[in-house]
Amino acid sequence: MLGGEVGAEGDQQADQGLGTGVLGAGVTQLFEKGMMFFSTETGAHALTGQKLASFNRRGGVDKLGFPTRDGIG
Repeated sequence: MLGGEVGAEGDQQADQGLGTGVLGAGVTQLFEKGMMFFSTETGAHALTGQKLASFNRRGGVDKLGFPTRDGIG
């Protein structure tokens, strides 16, 4: 289970947002310890820790599109 009080990502930190990336439209959800991403093209994926930090440094969804696999750690 991802997110929530017992999940790896911790508590939800903000309401979900709609976004548009290189691969089309989708949704993001920020959690205490990471972020969830969903688009119909890529499915649902989680990024946490250094994987999320690297994704954001390189431009995030706006530049890279929605993640195509999980990045935990």
